[in-house]
Amino acid sequence: MLKQRILTASILIPVFVGLLYLAPSNWVSGVFLVILIAGGWEWGRLLGFPAYLNALYLLAMTAACFWSTHLSTQIFILACAFWLLAAGMLLVLHVSEAGLDILKGLSTEQPVVWKILGASLGWLVLIPAWLALKHIGDHDRGADWILALFILVWTADISAYFAGKAWGYHKLSVRLSPGKSIEGVLGGVLAVIAAGGMMGAFWLPVGSHWLDLVILSALLSVISVVGDLFQSVIKRVSGVKDSGHILPGHGGVLDRIDSLTAAAPFFLIGINLILDKS
Repeated sequence: MLKQRILTASILIPVFVGLLYLAPSNWVSGVFLVILIAGGWEWGRLLGFPAYLNALYLLAMTAACFWSTHLSTQIFILACAFWLLAAGMLLVLHVSEAGLDILKGLSTEQPVVWKILGASLGWLVLIPAWLALKHIGDHDRGADWILALFILVWTADISAYFAGKAWGYHKLSVRLSPGKSIEGVLGGVLAVIAAGGMMGAFWLPVGSHWLDLVILSALLSVISVVGDLFQSVIKRVSGVKDSGHILPGHGGVLDRIDSLTAAAPFFLIGINLILDKS
């Protein structure tokens, strides 16, 4: 599994970086939209949508993405509020023995209600993430900022994986994600703080406000875990381990962008505040 992950990443990362720096920004936004649509397809499958309904769901989501480009940037404050509410929900599910059973019961006993709720959540997860990436790319040195966001998310994921393998003795939440450990999360946080500090000091245009980037990086390392756990809940309710199998060793598209969907709106707001101060 690890070898497959490394092989897949070694192919996709150079392609992604090349696209980011060589292609026009609207092409990059288009590629992100394709990724979002693929994630939306997997989301619809998790909810049990038949193919025709899933296609309609994706058409509506795509139309909503184009419409959302006209919205005020205040939409990202609402997106961040959603993720903070999601963090509260995860905490409730963590301490409640019956929480997941209630959600599973809703999905089986009230499938229409669950599908409507799940479809709405899919929009709240995916559309603001795409719009945030688009806005980040519109910044001066937008490619650098997008790559920085991905590096921070990748660092959190990879560091948490290896720290958990080496020192993970205390489970983060057996009910929500049995594979995650407190030590793994802490390892990810420390690695992301270090990465943010180095990028702020030597690469990104934050001037004397590199410490602000470190603080933002620490926040992202935590909120990325929320994005991961939130989609883990959706998968557990749906009774599947991975959202798909399109990426060897990595599962589906949603399995790779779950942390990113939560981190992107926070990163956009954070860099806007930092750049306004610079």
